[in-house]
Amino acid sequence: MEVKKFFDFINSLDDLNLIIDDVYVFIDNESDDQSINKVDNVGEIEKVIFKVKDFYIVFSVNYDDNAMAVEVVKDFKKGALASVFIKDFMGLKGYALGSFYDIVNTNGFSDGLKITFYDPLITGSRHFFSSLTFFSSYSGLMYEFRDYGIDRYF
Repeated sequence: MEVKKFFDFINSLDDLNLIIDDVYVFIDNESDDQSINKVDNVGEIEKVIFKVKDFYIVFSVNYDDNAMAVEVVKDFKKGALASVFIKDFMGLKGYALGSFYDIVNTNGFSDGLKITFYDPLITGSRHFFSSLTFFSSYSGLMYEFRDYGIDRYF
């Protein structure tokens, strides 16, 4: 699914309170621990899946055109969601998806996606938790977590 179609899906929902129930992270079988920098909150993975309400949001790379890919899936086969544990991603459980920002290159392709996360239990301007930026590359899905800087104001 193109990122624009994903945005259309999100906008069509009646309830935009999208709290993450579960997180699944997949790394390429050829990758090793070197592709994930646990200190800088950056790395390279194959895909990330957020379970939200009664559906799953799958973030990955479309290798045909090196563009960001996002799918909405209703269910997976039993056992299909065996994933690796990456603390940064697992820490997102219970937080709400906030704003989504499409990162578009000069050719009109979605090279990435920025997502902000909020604490649904806190009201007011202090409920920002962090932001996650995905960037697609031919080698996989690059990511970076940030909880500071200009991302606090998006």
